[in-house]
Amino acid sequence: MRSSLGGGSDAFVNTMLNQLIDAAAINRDHVATSESLSAALELIRGLAPSNTAEAALAVHVAQLHMVAAALNGRILLYGSTRATRDQANAAARLERAFLAAFQTYHRIRYGTRHVVQIERITKMQQS
Repeated sequence: MRSSLGGGSDAFVNTMLNQLIDAAAINRDHVATSESLSAALELIRGLAPSNTAEAALAVHVAQLHMVAAALNGRILLYGSTRATRDQANAAARLERAFLAAFQTYHRIRYGTRHVVQIERITKMQQS
């Protein structure tokens, strides 16, 4: 676990694990499952944080992913109700937050690169 979280003290590892457990418990049963925790840890391993700052952000990314997935699952489970629109809006905000956190992690980990995309080149003849 410590190596997956980029090192850190026992207190840091315990805190990150507790945060993951809390996020994993936001499902229809309100209980964290080993499956949801394993999926979150696999996501964190895939991000491969190299220090505690990256690990904290990787845990945040995993939390956002779990909560957004749980909310989407609730929407699908309960179907169309009056609250569906509000839940869908909340899920969309969580997905945007997940994407922003993931992009921030990528920017911190790999730096920024400016990309110029050329969409069309027109060759003109001179007379």
